[in-house]
Amino acid sequence: MKSLPDTVRGGIYEALFNKAAEGVIAIDRQQDIRLVNPCAERLLGYSGDDLKEKKLSDIFEPAARREMMQWYENIFNDRRTDPGGRTVTTLLKKDGTGLPVEIDAYNHLLTEEGPFLIALFCDIRERRQA
Repeated sequence: MKSLPDTVRGGIYEALFNKAAEGVIAIDRQQDIRLVNPCAERLLGYSGDDLKEKKLSDIFEPAARREMMQWYENIFNDRRTDPGGRTVTTLLKKDGTGLPVEIDAYNHLLTEEGPFLIALFCDIRERRQA
């Protein structure tokens, strides 16, 4: 199978990132939020720039913060071929209200700046109400 030229591949990745129906956040080793997609901005009520000034722990509900940061560390330090994890928690929106979400996280994005954890999350309020 032929691979796509880098410019085409980059355009596909950009379209997937920008049009995804799930929030996408990239977090570095220092727990800094480095990249967010438009859906993450919409779900959490922040601009991308506002989110990029935050640490990952800042967007977890205080009652779950310690447990979620341990979950993050476990995934970040997992060196299996396809490491990752799934959990359900509550994220804090800009207005201070909680947003119940399911998070899928993967730590296999290696860049020139070091490893990143990629978290995809979706709003599960309707699922919880059912």
